[in-house]
Amino acid sequence: MSEGNAPARKEFKAPHFEGLLRRLGHDRDNAGREYEKLRWKLIKFFEWNCCFPAEDLVDQTLDIVAQKINDEEINDVLAFARGVAKKIRQDSYKKTSKMVSIADLAHVENLFADPQHLEDEINERIDNQRRDKCLQHCIGRLPEEDYKLFLAYHDPKTNDARARQRLANSLGITVGALRVRMNRIRDRLEKCTRRCLALH
Repeated sequence: MSEGNAPARKEFKAPHFEGLLRRLGHDRDNAGREYEKLRWKLIKFFEWNCCFPAEDLVDQTLDIVAQKINDEEINDVLAFARGVAKKIRQDSYKKTSKMVSIADLAHVENLFADPQHLEDEINERIDNQRRDKCLQHCIGRLPEEDYKLFLAYHDPKTNDARARQRLANSLGITVGALRVRMNRIRDRLEKCTRRCLALH
Protein backbone atom coordinates (compact mmCIF):
# COMPACT_ATOMS: atom_id res chain seq x y z
CA MET A 1 0.00 0.00 0.00
CA SER A 2 1.52 3.31 -1.03
CA GLU A 3 1.32 6.44 1.07
CA GLY A 4 -1.41 7.77 -1.18
CA ASN A 5 -3.50 4.66 -0.52
CA ALA A 6 -3.25 4.76 3.26
CA PRO A 7 -6.64 4.94 5.02
CA ALA A 8 -6.72 8.66 5.78
CA ARG A 9 -9.69 10.63 7.09
CA LYS A 10 -10.39 14.33 6.79
CA GLU A 11 -11.05 14.72 10.51
CA PHE A 12 -7.61 13.49 11.54
CA LYS A 13 -4.80 15.94 11.99
CA ALA A 14 -1.87 14.47 10.07
CA PRO A 15 0.54 14.08 13.04
CA HIS A 16 -2.14 12.32 15.09
CA PHE A 17 -3.04 9.95 12.27
CA GLU A 18 0.60 9.15 11.57
CA GLY A 19 1.15 8.45 15.25
CA LEU A 20 -1.79 6.03 15.30
CA LEU A 21 -0.52 4.24 12.19
CA ARG A 22 2.95 3.85 13.69
CA ARG A 23 1.46 2.18 16.76
CA LEU A 24 -0.67 -0.20 14.68
CA GLY A 25 2.02 -1.65 12.42
CA HIS A 26 5.75 -1.87 11.79
CA ASP A 27 5.33 -0.60 8.22
CA ARG A 28 2.71 1.47 6.44
CA ASP A 29 1.11 -1.45 4.58
CA ASN A 30 0.68 -3.48 7.75
CA ALA A 31 -0.48 -0.42 9.68
CA GLY A 32 -3.11 0.33 7.04
CA ARG A 33 -4.49 -3.20 7.26
CA GLU A 34 -4.58 -3.08 11.06
CA TYR A 35 -6.32 0.30 10.95
CA GLU A 36 -9.05 -1.05 8.67
CA LYS A 37 -9.48 -4.11 10.92
CA LEU A 38 -9.78 -1.89 13.99
CA ARG A 39 -12.27 0.38 12.27
CA TRP A 40 -14.40 -2.59 11.15
CA LYS A 41 -14.43 -4.05 14.67
CA LEU A 42 -15.51 -0.71 16.12
CA ILE A 43 -18.31 -0.34 13.57
CA LYS A 44 -19.62 -3.80 14.49
CA PHE A 45 -19.32 -2.93 18.20
CA PHE A 46 -21.53 0.14 17.84
CA GLU A 47 -23.99 -1.57 15.51
CA TRP A 48 -24.42 -4.53 17.87
CA ASN A 49 -24.98 -2.10 20.74
CA CYS A 50 -27.58 -0.22 18.67
CA CYS A 51 -25.58 3.02 18.62
CA PHE A 52 -26.15 4.94 15.41
CA PRO A 53 -24.78 6.33 13.18
CA ALA A 54 -22.06 3.79 13.91
CA GLU A 55 -19.46 5.24 11.55
CA ASP A 56 -19.71 8.69 13.14
CA LEU A 57 -19.16 7.14 16.57
CA VAL A 58 -16.17 5.21 15.22
CA ASP A 59 -14.73 8.48 13.93
CA GLN A 60 -15.11 10.00 17.40
CA THR A 61 -13.42 6.96 18.95
CA LEU A 62 -10.44 7.02 16.61
CA ASP A 63 -10.06 10.79 16.97
CA ILE A 64 -9.72 10.39 20.73
CA VAL A 65 -7.39 7.40 20.44
CA ALA A 66 -5.13 9.21 17.96
CA GLN A 67 -5.02 12.32 20.16
CA LYS A 68 -4.25 10.38 23.34
CA ILE A 69 -1.53 8.31 21.69
CA ASN A 70 0.31 11.52 20.87
CA ASP A 71 -0.25 13.07 24.30
CA GLU A 72 0.06 10.10 26.67
CA GLU A 73 1.84 6.77 27.06
CA ILE A 74 -0.58 4.09 25.84
CA ASN A 75 0.74 0.53 26.13
CA ASP A 76 -2.12 -1.39 24.50
CA VAL A 77 -3.73 0.60 21.68
CA LEU A 78 -6.49 -1.94 20.95
CA ALA A 79 -7.52 -2.24 24.59
CA PHE A 80 -7.49 1.53 24.92
CA ALA A 81 -9.65 1.86 21.79
CA ARG A 82 -12.17 -0.58 23.26
CA GLY A 83 -12.31 1.45 26.45
CA VAL A 84 -12.89 4.68 24.53
CA ALA A 85 -15.62 2.98 22.46
CA LYS A 86 -17.42 1.85 25.62
CA LYS A 87 -17.35 5.39 26.99
CA ILE A 88 -18.75 6.79 23.74
CA ARG A 89 -21.43 4.07 23.82
CA GLN A 90 -22.52 5.27 27.26
CA ASP A 91 -22.60 8.87 26.04
CA SER A 92 -24.66 7.79 23.02
CA TYR A 93 -27.21 6.07 25.26
CA LYS A 94 -27.52 9.19 27.40
CA LYS A 95 -28.11 11.39 24.36
CA THR A 96 -30.68 8.96 22.96
CA SER A 97 -32.55 8.88 26.26
CA LYS A 98 -32.93 12.66 26.15
CA MET A 99 -34.28 12.76 22.60
CA VAL A 100 -37.94 12.54 23.59
CA SER A 101 -40.38 14.97 22.06
CA ILE A 102 -43.08 16.11 24.49
CA ALA A 103 -45.36 16.67 21.50
CA ASP A 104 -45.17 12.95 20.73
CA LEU A 105 -46.40 11.88 24.16
CA ALA A 106 -49.98 10.76 24.59
CA HIS A 107 -52.39 13.00 26.54
CA VAL A 108 -49.91 15.86 26.52
CA GLU A 109 -52.58 18.31 27.70
CA ASN A 110 -52.84 16.47 31.04
CA LEU A 111 -49.17 15.89 31.73
CA PHE A 112 -48.37 19.11 33.52
CA ALA A 113 -51.06 18.50 36.11
CA ASP A 114 -49.37 15.25 37.18
CA PRO A 115 -45.54 15.22 37.36
CA GLN A 116 -45.47 11.48 38.06
CA HIS A 117 -47.59 10.90 34.98
CA LEU A 118 -45.10 12.91 32.93
CA GLU A 119 -42.16 10.90 34.25
CA ASP A 120 -43.94 7.61 33.57
CA GLU A 121 -44.81 8.67 30.02
CA ILE A 122 -41.23 9.72 29.30
CA ASN A 123 -39.78 6.50 30.72
CA GLU A 124 -42.23 4.44 28.70
CA ARG A 125 -41.36 6.40 25.57
CA ILE A 126 -37.62 5.87 26.14
CA ASP A 127 -38.13 2.13 26.72
CA ASN A 128 -40.18 1.85 23.53
CA GLN A 129 -37.53 3.72 21.54
CA ARG A 130 -34.81 1.42 22.85
CA ARG A 131 -36.85 -1.69 22.10
CA ASP A 132 -37.76 -0.48 18.59
CA LYS A 133 -34.13 0.29 17.82
CA CYS A 134 -33.02 -3.12 19.08
CA LEU A 135 -35.79 -4.89 17.17
CA GLN A 136 -34.85 -3.15 13.92
CA HIS A 137 -31.23 -4.12 14.52
CA CYS A 138 -32.18 -7.77 15.09
CA ILE A 139 -34.46 -7.91 12.05
CA GLY A 140 -31.55 -6.69 9.96
CA ARG A 141 -29.41 -9.56 11.28
CA LEU A 142 -31.83 -12.27 10.13
CA PRO A 143 -30.70 -14.60 7.34
CA GLU A 144 -31.91 -13.30 3.99
CA GLU A 145 -34.59 -16.00 3.58
CA ASP A 146 -36.04 -15.37 7.06
CA TYR A 147 -35.79 -11.61 6.57
CA LYS A 148 -37.83 -11.73 3.36
CA LEU A 149 -40.38 -14.09 4.91
CA PHE A 150 -40.77 -11.86 7.96
CA LEU A 151 -41.42 -8.79 5.81
CA ALA A 152 -43.82 -10.64 3.52
CA TYR A 153 -45.78 -12.11 6.44
CA HIS A 154 -46.16 -8.73 8.14
CA ASP A 155 -46.78 -6.67 5.02
CA PRO A 156 -49.80 -4.49 5.97
CA LYS A 157 -51.01 -4.55 2.35
CA THR A 158 -51.43 -8.33 2.41
CA ASN A 159 -52.20 -8.93 6.07
CA ASP A 160 -55.18 -11.26 5.69
CA ALA A 161 -55.92 -14.99 5.57
CA ARG A 162 -55.91 -15.22 1.78
CA ALA A 163 -52.56 -13.47 1.54
CA ARG A 164 -51.10 -15.84 4.14
CA GLN A 165 -52.43 -18.78 2.16
CA ARG A 166 -50.80 -17.45 -1.02
CA LEU A 167 -47.54 -16.96 0.84
CA ALA A 168 -47.67 -20.53 2.16
CA ASN A 169 -48.45 -21.84 -1.32
CA SER A 170 -45.47 -19.97 -2.77
CA LEU A 171 -43.25 -21.75 -0.24
CA GLY A 172 -44.84 -25.13 -0.85
CA ILE A 173 -46.01 -25.50 2.75
CA THR A 174 -49.27 -25.36 4.68
CA VAL A 175 -50.49 -22.29 6.53
CA GLY A 176 -49.87 -24.17 9.78
CA ALA A 177 -46.25 -24.81 8.81
CA LEU A 178 -45.93 -21.15 7.86
CA ARG A 179 -47.09 -20.14 11.34
CA VAL A 180 -44.54 -22.49 12.89
CA ARG A 181 -41.74 -20.91 10.85
CA MET A 182 -42.89 -17.43 11.82
CA ASN A 183 -43.03 -18.38 15.50
CA ARG A 184 -39.44 -19.60 15.30
CA ILE A 185 -38.36 -16.34 13.67
CA ARG A 186 -40.21 -14.34 16.34
CA ASP A 187 -38.51 -16.36 19.08
CA ARG A 188 -35.10 -15.57 17.57
CA LEU A 189 -35.98 -11.90 17.31
CA GLU A 190 -37.21 -11.79 20.90
CA LYS A 191 -34.01 -13.39 22.22
CA CYS A 192 -31.87 -11.06 20.12
CA THR A 193 -33.85 -8.03 21.30
CA ARG A 194 -33.51 -9.04 24.96
CA ARG A 195 -29.74 -9.42 24.55
CA CYS A 196 -29.58 -6.02 22.88
CA LEU A 197 -31.60 -4.34 25.64
CA ALA A 198 -29.46 -5.99 28.33
CA LEU A 199 -26.41 -4.18 26.95
CA HIS A 200 -27.93 -0.76 27.61
